[in-house]
Amino acid sequence: AAAAATTIPEEKTFSIVFNRSPVAFLPNPHQPTHVGAVRFEVTALEGSLAARRASGTGQFVDVPCDLAFKSIGYKGVSIGDDVPFDSREGVVKNEFGRVVGCPGLYCSGWIRTGPTGIIATTMQLGFQTAQVVLEDLPGLERKGEHLQDVTELLTERGVQVVSYSDWKRIEVHELRKGQELGKVSEKIVRVDDMLRLARQSHE
Repeated sequence: AAAAATTIPEEKTFSIVFNRSPVAFLPNPHQPTHVGAVRFEVTALEGSLAARRASGTGQFVDVPCDLAFKSIGYKGVSIGDDVPFDSREGVVKNEFGRVVGCPGLYCSGWIRTGPTGIIATTMQLGFQTAQVVLEDLPGLERKGEHLQDVTELLTERGVQVVSYSDWKRIEVHELRKGQELGKVSEKIVRVDDMLRLARQSHE
């Protein structure tokens, strides 16, 4: 009997390339319905260390591939005409967390900076916004003394208020669904479904 051929696995490598922004998926010339490459624009870091951003250089490179994964992206959206918004950057216009032209209104997180930095970066900028609020607090006009004032206002406007206990109900549901699937948690991705679960706690 002929000896079975020995299969030697190909060597696999992994590398990380920085300063590349995906522009388009290019088709495989032999199978147009399949991906054949990803086109990237080469970027360069600009600005001070605290506000550094990657900007396009106009130079493009194509990386051949037969498999591509898309990760979840992020871009902020406006919450209303009363809040100044930079639609290109996807951020609320602000100075150190103070919303421009709106005394007493503040922002933090990626709606302040755009999707940049790491968790520690977001934390530090959150601390900075909190410090700004504390500095402004003595001079701010008081329009309500209690949390109840805010809750009543939102209810009058038809906004569903989600309390901490409501959120815990959502978390318990996600943990239970996760256990059924053999993992820690099964995230609810639709806001409507989250709100529906929160409402059930009041029915």
